[in-house]
Formats: sequence, structure tokens, C-alpha cells
Amino acid sequence: MRTRYHINDPERAHFITGTIVNWLPVFATSACADILVSSLVHCREQRGLKIYAWVVLDTHFHAILGGPELERTITAIKRHTSLVLLEQVKLEGREWLMNQLVPKLQFGNEGVSSIDSLETRKRVLPKNRP
Repeated sequence: MRTRYHINDPERAHFITGTIVNWLPVFATSACADILVSSLVHCREQRGLKIYAWVVLDTHFHAILGGPELERTITAIKRHTSLVLLEQVKLEGREWLMNQLVPKLQFGNEGVSSIDSLETRKRVLPKNRP
């Protein structure tokens, strides 16, 4: 799976945006949104992911994340989440959506920026302290 996430300063938190290709409403059901949240929690417990904030909307999500090997962790989240989401969408009987997602669900229009690059960084999130 391709990624455009490039973490230049692993010591800082990063604002992440991930959208579903063609802005399809995959996260419209709570079961599908829970899959993404579960992936975040799993990576927090197993990979040391730091989750500062997140929001899941129908077609995309935003998160403020940090931690070791953040680029690899984001890729793992996307890989796992996409596979499980395909299964869930099929279980929900959303055939119209399955037809647009197959052969695989893809995250499109990604973005990442260091919190230091945001003008409101001091109000949003203080620097991590060891």
C-alpha cells in the first residue's frame, strides 16, 4: 500500500489525515469507525503509538499522533484497517460500496504535518517531554 507519510522529526507529534479513495463513506457506521479506533488502540499498546487526539468522519479521519517508527505504524494501521473494513462492509450488505472498493480498500489523499508547523501548536499540544 502506498504512503505519502514522511516523518521528518520522530520526536514531535504529527497531524495526520487519511481519507478513503473517492471520498466514499466507509466510516458511516459505528462498526466501521470502531475498526479504525481499535487499530489505533492496538498500535498504542503494541507499538508505543502516542495518541493525542482523533476524530473519525464518514469519509476520512484526522489524528494527532506520535511515537517511535511513526511512518511504519501508520502504514500498519492502514493495512490492517483496510482489510477488516472490507469484511465489515460486506457483512453490512453495503453492496454499492463494496463494488466501488474492490479489489481493495485504499486510503487516498493523505497528509501529515509536524505539530511545530502549525501556527496554533502551543494551544493544541505541548512538546513531548521525556
